[in-house]
Amino acid sequence: MYSDTVGASRMGKDGISFLLTDSIEVGPQNWTDNMLDEFQKRRGYDARPWLPALTGVVIESTADTDRFLWTFAAPLVNLSRKIIMARYRTTYMSMG
Repeated sequence: MYSDTVGASRMGKDGISFLLTDSIEVGPQNWTDNMLDEFQKRRGYDARPWLPALTGVVIESTADTDRFLWTFAAPLVNLSRKIIMARYRTTYMSMG
């Protein structure tokens, strides 16, 4: 991608060595393979009974459902960020 534009010799320590991304447009990211395990670990309870809330179903009460939806979003953002940044780091470290 960048090396196609500037040439492979202009990447790494002798060329482009930093990248600023102010917005990552990757489409909707709403699940990872280990989402339920991560949710349990980070939030301390099983999300499975609450999953219908993701489709608009009210579980127990609107307040409880809203609370779940907010707590569901936080690990999602953190996991997405962690996975995306790990990929960037691996790619750019391999370039020097």
